[in-house]
Amino acid sequence: MLPLTAHLSGTTGWARQSQNGLKFETICRSCNSHLGIQYDPTVIGFAATVTRCVNALIALPRSVQVAVKVQRLMKGVVGHLLAAEVDYRSTFFSEWASNYVLDPAAKLPKAINIFFWLHDGPESLAVTDLIKYSLRHGSEHVLHALKFPPLGFLITSDRMYDGLPSLSRHRAAHPDDEVVVRVPLRARRPADWPEAPSDADGTISLFGGGAANAIRATILTADAA
Repeated sequence: MLPLTAHLSGTTGWARQSQNGLKFETICRSCNSHLGIQYDPTVIGFAATVTRCVNALIALPRSVQVAVKVQRLMKGVVGHLLAAEVDYRSTFFSEWASNYVLDPAAKLPKAINIFFWLHDGPESLAVTDLIKYSLRHGSEHVLHALKFPPLGFLITSDRMYDGLPSLSRHRAAHPDDEVVVRVPLRARRPADWPEAPSDADGTISLFGGGAANAIRATILTADAA
């Protein structure tokens, strides 16, 4: 596994990976235990349900409805991004993310929005401080992303981003409130989205300290291994 900048440029770099998935240090041992026990089952369950829906359907509908404890899902996603900041701490992200994840009663801050999409491809990614600049609109967006087959999650202060469905619209939900989330199945993004620059949407990628130390891994199949 290479730092994000090395991966995109084709140069060599150091590795922080074992085969078959992302593995990284975390905030602390007790925090890791809290994260795993409280939130991981929800993240895993949501991904597994989406996987079953995609694999079971011959002709994909436009979307499926999935019930999930959405506050736990969001805390799990934010927690894993926080845990991935091994060599670099994004001051703004770390501050609000730590408070949100480690306080069971905390709601998602009003200035933060979380979106998701169906992620194709074998690669997983955990990245903070990815800056996307739109040449068409002259706008700048600071993104934090976690993706692993079959889902990707995007965190930003933007109220909307690239037409993605929102989880943060349920920011006021109680940790045990189960809500029905609509998961679009036909609207896909390239496998290297959002980290790679794109001629299609006229964006370039700029890398802050967190993005330069992003963790990337490839899920190997039995045949590939």
